[in-house]
Amino acid sequence: MRNTESVHMTVKQFLKGIMWEAEGPSLTRVLTVFAVFLFTVVTLYLVFAGHSWEHYDTFAGIAGGGGLLGQVGNKFINSKFNRSPRETEGRDPG
Repeated sequence: MRNTESVHMTVKQFLKGIMWEAEGPSLTRVLTVFAVFLFTVVTLYLVFAGHSWEHYDTFAGIAGGGGLLGQVGNKFINSKFNRSPRETEGRDPG
């Protein structure tokens, strides 16, 4: 029983670490995790149900590319807007 609780807490801490930044949850990270989750669920459903989807390539490109662009956007937002005043001393505000 103790081992199950330990694994549960480890998974919970891992997911929180993926979606949270220092101050709280990050919208771009949550959207990225959701896109990867949706891609995985839809792909597994199509594989195991034996279905095909005419526009799957578009969906996969948006879900996968959306995850990548979400992380790039997250990095830009953090670099541009989420700096402490001490980190920006002596830097050009532009």
